[in-house]
Amino acid sequence: MILSSYITEQNIASDIMNIPSPSEFSQLEIPDAALVVLKLLVSDLNHADRSFGKKGWKNGIQPLEERTFDMSKVFSSNVEYNTGDTKVESKLSQTWQYVHDKGYLYKTSEPRFSRITNEGIAFTEGNIIFQDVDQLKNLHLRIRRKVEPQFRLAKNSDAIALAFNEVESEAKGKAWPNVSPPHNKWIEQAFDNASGGPLVNSNYSSTEQKSVRNLFLGAFGRYRNQHVHQNPKINEAETIHILGLASLLMDELEAIP
Repeated sequence: MILSSYITEQNIASDIMNIPSPSEFSQLEIPDAALVVLKLLVSDLNHADRSFGKKGWKNGIQPLEERTFDMSKVFSSNVEYNTGDTKVESKLSQTWQYVHDKGYLYKTSEPRFSRITNEGIAFTEGNIIFQDVDQLKNLHLRIRRKVEPQFRLAKNSDAIALAFNEVESEAKGKAWPNVSPPHNKWIEQAFDNASGGPLVNSNYSSTEQKSVRNLFLGAFGRYRNQHVHQNPKINEAETIHILGLASLLMDELEAIP
């Protein structure tokens, strides 16, 4: 059964309006890049011939399964991509090979051209996941700048790891600016009121000082270590909450006199 190319084109129209930038495309995993490439091919009518005299050509447009596609024309309608970026070209080449290996496209008798299969048409119905970075607008500026690229690409665990690494770097740099920081139990040492730890906030009561230490211990123990070492799956909403916690830790560091 031939899938309806016209329904497919209509369904992906909103997706393709959110095409990643060239730098984002070069960072995508190959399956995600494949989805972007196939959606672009399907949605761009420059790849379709026109004829009102052929049966089955709705509105005079060549059906999707009869069109031929050329790798060099994938980004032809996107001026932003016409820069000769070697990273983009490399990713596209790998992706082009992938979609053929998976059976989404197949070579025609003319090696330069390919056609899409039913499997490829079905694959284009998937969702391209790009998260709205405006949701990060209230984060600490350094945290936001650090995590935006990964968050945009829905690499949520990586974004969290980067956020906590940024907090750790700031904390250690502030606590031990001229010497190497300790590798173990650095939070306990930095926030230890009894020994005059370098990150003890003198404006806080002893109870508040202990609470801040525990806040860092809990946040790093629960979130930083997990996302740095394990890369678990995590949804968008929870990611925003955890990034907010990292942002709060950065605010606490900046509040130290």
